[in-house]
Amino acid sequence: RSRGLGDVYKRQALNNDPAVTSELGYGLEPGGVYASARAGGRLALQFQIQGGNLWAQGTARGVQTADGVELRELYVTNMDGAMMGDGGARVRLDV
Repeated sequence: RSRGLGDVYKRQALNNDPAVTSELGYGLEPGGVYASARAGGRLALQFQIQGGNLWAQGTARGVQTADGVELRELYVTNMDGAMMGDGGARVRLDV
């Protein structure tokens, strides 16, 4: 399965992880990116998660490959956690 940093894969991962949907609900959509960083071949994005029951923040980390960008980690933090600087919960990418 392709693991690009694209919205389709992030949306599938967010909505298929039981820990995420139990906290935030279903119908989650990756929203606008508000922070990004690049160091060599490593990339990081912070974005708003829309839909569900609560506002949330997502953090995606990936690496540049010959085929594009591969998603390696995806974290979700609910509104309270984001305000307190919580690192969030890691989303399972293999579901």
